Amino acid sequence: MSENQKIFTGRREIFTDLLPTGDISKDKKILPIILDKALPVHQENVDEIEVLYEYYYNKTDIRKKTKTQQKEINNRTAIPYANIAVNTINSYCFSTPFTRSSRSSDESVTNLVKMFNDALDDDDYDSKTAE
Repeated sequence: MSENQKIFTGRREIFTDLLPTGDISKDKKILPIILDKALPVHQENVDEIEVLYEYYYNKTDIRKKTKTQQKEINNRTAIPYANIAVNTINSYCFSTPFTRSSRSSDESVTNLVKMFNDALDDDDYDSKTAE
């Protein structure tokens, strides 16, 4: 990993030892001090989020690089893997759940399939199937 690459460890929590009192005359003095302490940490968080958004939308530094004549062939391209991964995971986790259907016209089979689908939709499915 090169020296100019930054490792993202998540958002930093913003802490302060001062709290607003609820009295407007006292808070006029305290709030600017609280904001002076909080804004630098907040700006670091904003900067990291902007870099991650650019990476998500494939706006990387390699796309800004000027092309030069090279002796060797270099066919590498920038692919938005972050976007692909996030879309795949979100569609898997938050899409319409799978349901089973029956080709049989027999009502008892249809009822069994409906019970099976209802059991899979249940949040407590594992404990009910362990019996």
